Amino acid sequence: MSIKGDDIIIIGFPYTNRKDTGRGIDRYLAVLLEACTDHGIRPVLIEQGLVRPRFFNFLKNMELAFIKILKTKGRLYHAIDPLGSIMAFLCMKKNIVTTIHDTIPLDGKVSMFSWPWFISMKLVMRISLIISDVLVVPFASTKETLVNRFDVPEARVRIVRYGIDLNIKEPKKDSWQSVSEDKALRLLFMGGGSPIDRGLEMVLNIFDRFSERVPNVSLTIVSKAGTFQKLNERVISYVKNGRAEILEFIPENEIQGFISKFFAFLYPSSLGFSYLVMQAMSAGVPVIASNTRDMRDYLENAGILCDQYDLECYTKALIELLRGDVREKVIRNQYSRLMEFSTDVFFDGIRNVYMDLISNSTNARRDV
Repeated sequence: MSIKGDDIIIIGFPYTNRKDTGRGIDRYLAVLLEACTDHGIRPVLIEQGLVRPRFFNFLKNMELAFIKILKTKGRLYHAIDPLGSIMAFLCMKKNIVTTIHDTIPLDGKVSMFSWPWFISMKLVMRISLIISDVLVVPFASTKETLVNRFDVPEARVRIVRYGIDLNIKEPKKDSWQSVSEDKALRLLFMGGGSPIDRGLEMVLNIFDRFSERVPNVSLTIVSKAGTFQKLNERVISYVKNGRAEILEFIPENEIQGFISKFFAFLYPSSLGFSYLVMQAMSAGVPVIASNTRDMRDYLENAGILCDQYDLECYTKALIELLRGDVREKVIRNQYSRLMEFSTDVFFDGIRNVYMDLISNSTNARRDV
C-alpha cells in the first residue's frame, strides 16, 4: 500500500516547524516533516506558527486550527501533542495517532508548570490516551508506564525512537587523551527554560565537590533569560569570583562546536530525555546524567548514569574521566548509541504505524 501526502494530516499545534526555538517538540515536528519529504511524502501540516501567543491569542489560533482540521479529508491524523488529538477527535476525524513524548503531566507537578497549566495538561493527556487509535512513544520505559500504570492496551502503543538530525562525526583520538588534574577544565550545564527541574542545585553541589580535587575547574550555565531569576545567590557568587559564567543563548548552528570545548556535560535532571543530551553526545563530550524516567533507554551503556542525588557517583565519574581510556570508552559508546537514532529508522517506524492503521481501517470498512 502506498501513502500519498494528503492522506496524512500532521497536527503540530500548539508547536511550530522549527529547529532553532529551543523546544524539543518543535524540533520533533521539523524532523518528522523532513523525513517524510525525503521519502517522497508531503503531509498536510497544521501548526501554531512562530508567534508565542498570550492566552486569548492562543484561543484564537486554536480556533483557526480547528477550522483547518475540519476542512481536511485525510486518512490519518498524527498529533505530535495530546492537544492535537483532542482537536481531531472533536472534528470527528478517524485514525488518530498521538505522539506521547513523556509522562511528566501524569506523574506529578514539577516547578516548570503552574498549577492551572499542569492540571490542564494532565487532563488533556488523560483524554488523549483514551481517544487515540495509536500512541507513539520514543522509549520502552514510556510504553511500560502507559501500559502498567494507566491501563492502556499494549497493542495501541508503538515504540518509534526519535530521529537525530545532527552532524555526527566519529570521535577524534585527541578527544580521549588523559587529562592532568592541574589543567583548566570546564563543566557545562544547560538548563534551558527549567534549570531547577534539570538539576541546577545538584550541579552546584557536584561542582563544589569536584573542585576540591581539581581546583582549576570552572562551570558554564546556559539558561534562557526568563529563568535568570531562578539562579540563586550561590550561582551569582560563583560568577562574581570567576568560577562560573552564565550564558543566555547559543545559536543552533554553533551549539555543537560550543559544547565540544567542555570536559563534561552534567545533567542531573528530573525530567528524563532531553535533546540537549543528544547534542552533547554528538559533540564528543562525555555525559553524566541522572537515571530518572527514560534516561536509561538512551544512555545506559553509553554515557554515565547516577542516581539523581548521588553526589559521590557524579564526583567519582568526573574523576574517572580524567583517564584517557575511560574517556575513550564513554565517547565511543555514546557515538555508537547515536547511530541507533537515525532519521531513516525514525521514518521507517512512523511509516509502519501509518500503513498499519490505514490498512486496518480499510479492512474494517470492507468487513462492514
